Amino acid sequence: MSDLCKKTYEELKDKFLEGCSSVEELSEQYGLGPDFQGYVLILNPDHPEYDQRLSMLETDFEMISGGYCETKCGFIEELGEVGRIGMFDSDISINEIQNVLGEILFDFYKVK
Repeated sequence: MSDLCKKTYEELKDKFLEGCSSVEELSEQYGLGPDFQGYVLILNPDHPEYDQRLSMLETDFEMISGGYCETKCGFIEELGEVGRIGMFDSDISINEIQNVLGEILFDFYKVK
């Protein structure tokens, strides 16, 4: 985790939260209970395994993605990267997320 991801989240909070006032409100819209975990993920959409690895996280760990947006925080100079909030109803560690996403994960910030 870096301060860059946290700063990017704060700057783009309206986009990440899809107009909601909090990450808890966003999770309610997606049908999650109050004990969910939420991570802001900064990802490389140009990686050849982007769709496959993201799908693995969504199917194997039941991640719900919200707040998709372009971040342009400097990991990819020309094209920019993308961000989203990954929400999980089950316990998952950032190490597990990193293992699944591998090189497509540039940075993360735990929001809940």
